[in-house]
Amino acid sequence: MSAVAPRDDSAALMPPPSQPSTSASANTAVVDEARLTDDDIDALISSLQPHEELDQLRAIEKTIRETQSRRRREDEEMRAKMHALDSALSDLRKQSTRQAADWRSLAQHAETIEKLDNRNFDLAKKINEQESLLSSLQTELLELKRSAEELEEIDVEDESEMDKDATDATDEWSTLLVRSDTRNSAIHFDIHTAHLKQNEISPLVLADQLWKAAE
Repeated sequence: MSAVAPRDDSAALMPPPSQPSTSASANTAVVDEARLTDDDIDALISSLQPHEELDQLRAIEKTIRETQSRRRREDEEMRAKMHALDSALSDLRKQSTRQAADWRSLAQHAETIEKLDNRNFDLAKKINEQESLLSSLQTELLELKRSAEELEEIDVEDESEMDKDATDATDEWSTLLVRSDTRNSAIHFDIHTAHLKQNEISPLVLADQLWKAAE
C-alpha cells in the first residue's frame, strides 16, 4: 500500500488574491456625469423665469384679496338682508298680535256702526237746532236795529207833553239809568256827547245797548 501524504489546508485559509474593483470607477463616472457645466446653469436660470413667476404670484395674491373682499361684501349684504328680514318678521308678529287683540265679530262691528250712525244723527240734529237758533237771533237783531232806527227818527218832544219839573230841552243829558224788570237790575250809561265820540259809539250802537239792558 502506498502512503498518502497529508494535505496542507493552510492555503484554504488564505483570502483569494485581490482583483481591481470596478465600483469605485463607476461612482467616479456618475459624479462626473452629474456635475453641471456653466451652460447648464445658464439654461436652468433662464428656464426658471423668476419675473414671470413673481407676476403670477402677485396676480394670485390680488385674486385672493379680491375674492376675500367680495366675500366680505357678500357676507355684509347677507347680514343686512337677514337683519331686514328679522325686522320684517318682528313687525309682522306684532301686527298679527295687535290684529288678534283688536279682532271683533260681525255682530260687534254692526253694533259699533249703529252707535256711530246714532251719534252722527244726534250731531246733525244739534247742528240744525243751532242753525235755527242762529237764524232766529239774526232776525231778532235785524228787528232791533230797525226799531232803533225808527226811534232815532221819532221826535220825542213832539209826542210828549213836558211838565214843569222836566229838564229843559236845551240841557244836555250826560247819564242814563236803564232798568231791566226781567233781571231786576239797573245799568248806568254814560251818554255824554264827548264820551260817545271818544269811544266811537254811534247812536245805533247806543240804542242797541240800551235795548239789551232793558230786556
